[in-house]
Amino acid sequence: MMNMRRASLLAVAVCLTAATVLMGQEGAGTQPMAKPLNQFTIGDLFPKLDLGLDQTASTWKTATGEYQTKAAAREKAVMDGIATVKQKSEQLKAEAKTAQKNKDFTAAGTAEGKLKTEETVQKVLSRLQGLATQQKETAEAWNRLANAMSAFVQADKDFDVYRSKGIAKPESAAGGSAGSADTRMDAAGVAAFQKHTATLDALGKGFADLGAEIQTLSSGRQKFLSELEKGGHIQPPVK
Repeated sequence: MMNMRRASLLAVAVCLTAATVLMGQEGAGTQPMAKPLNQFTIGDLFPKLDLGLDQTASTWKTATGEYQTKAAAREKAVMDGIATVKQKSEQLKAEAKTAQKNKDFTAAGTAEGKLKTEETVQKVLSRLQGLATQQKETAEAWNRLANAMSAFVQADKDFDVYRSKGIAKPESAAGGSAGSADTRMDAAGVAAFQKHTATLDALGKGFADLGAEIQTLSSGRQKFLSELEKGGHIQPPVK
């Protein structure tokens, strides 16, 4: 199960990465902005992002692959445990029934006591299964975010070739001389920008989805702890 410290570190990493994206995309840097229109470039309007995001995407992809594997194994272990406990419970029920039929009340009491214990274990494992599934869903959301981040980095690189383009319309020819060259971004550049924006939107959705999954996991863990306290499985907190 992902511990609280890891969840907190992940939340911090998400916030820092989001800040990197925003500063990299909207920060104008040190370039002067008070200049003639024909000196403005697409790069002045949409500057290159911080390259640290590229390494973050790579690191998160590796980490999420490991996380998904462990989360899936955790869920399977819990489900296998539930199946084993159910099988034991059915066996103990049969033993208790046979003992009662034979009027062996000692054996019947022993079997019923063990059955009660197994039912308690099954209840705990059933609750744990929900957390294990949520952990797996959190891992999947984190992996999707890593992939969305990688796609955004690539789209930003693809758009890079158009950042030197201008935004001023070419001047008309005067006195029969040739007019100024058209240095504006072409249709291919617009398409690259639209892809860039779409990947940024997907990145934002990835952050939101991961945050929601972490909150759901955190809430489920707290509820499980409260149930353990109510059942007397842990010592009550000092008040």
